[in-house]
Amino acid sequence: MERRNFTKTVHSKEYEQKRFKNPFFESQEEKQKKSFKFLIIGLVLMLIAVPIILLFGGLFELKNNSVNGLTTIPQAEVETEINQHLATKWLNIIPKTHKWFTRPNVLRESLQNKYNFENISVKIEGDELKVEVEERISSLAWKSAGNLYFLDLDGKIFREMLPQERAKINERLGGKIELVAPEDMQSVPILQPTLPIIQDMSEQVVEIGGEVISPVTSEALISFDKNLRSLHIDPVIYQVERPHKPWLRVKTRQGYDILFDGLGDMNVQIAYLNSILIEYKEKLSEISYIDIRFENHIYIK
Repeated sequence: MERRNFTKTVHSKEYEQKRFKNPFFESQEEKQKKSFKFLIIGLVLMLIAVPIILLFGGLFELKNNSVNGLTTIPQAEVETEINQHLATKWLNIIPKTHKWFTRPNVLRESLQNKYNFENISVKIEGDELKVEVEERISSLAWKSAGNLYFLDLDGKIFREMLPQERAKINERLGGKIELVAPEDMQSVPILQPTLPIIQDMSEQVVEIGGEVISPVTSEALISFDKNLRSLHIDPVIYQVERPHKPWLRVKTRQGYDILFDGLGDMNVQIAYLNSILIEYKEKLSEISYIDIRFENHIYIK
């Protein structure tokens, strides 16, 4: 009887079950598992690295900013506001110098609230933040509650004066002189030397964008101021009882005051004033005020 080789039979079955393998060679299944593992790790690293590169790698960072269109507001003043906006971080993580998080509309609103421009646009072109502005035309100044403001032709306050500008106005009025660095004084364009200044005697607090005199009164005052200068009268300051009141008093360097109606006919009132100046030519130094508000009734003291 033939003797059976049980060892051979066991090894044969193990071979058929693929239980034998060379430790120096990986199976196809293990290779696939390892490749899949590396793929997952690679994807995770990519998901982490790509946002970091996009957000902090400088590819989308603003390199420069510019401001165009300023006429009276110092360039450095507006640039400081822009830089302060860009210095903040979105969620305290991502700098706003990144184009995706600059938020031009927020910056535009901030600048508009402070300076009340006639027009303003804030846009990103390439790696530059561009701010284009158009200032409101200032023909009048408003003095109230210890502050000085610029008015537009509609009688609305469009911005508060800068310290350098206040110093110039106070110097004209002979008031308290503010200490301002020489370099700051040089950065402000020269103010119109004949800019009419209106003082609110009620000292009411005003807001940017608020109307303090009507457009009609604003236009009349500018016309009246020009006519006074043509008559060789130097206005110092115009005084109004409170906002929206049309009656004004102008104090002159000649020593007398002139009271006029901001809603009245300027040509008629100037004609009355001229006749008084001619009639009292030799006695003007004795006059305290001339009141031409009531058409045919002129009051002199």
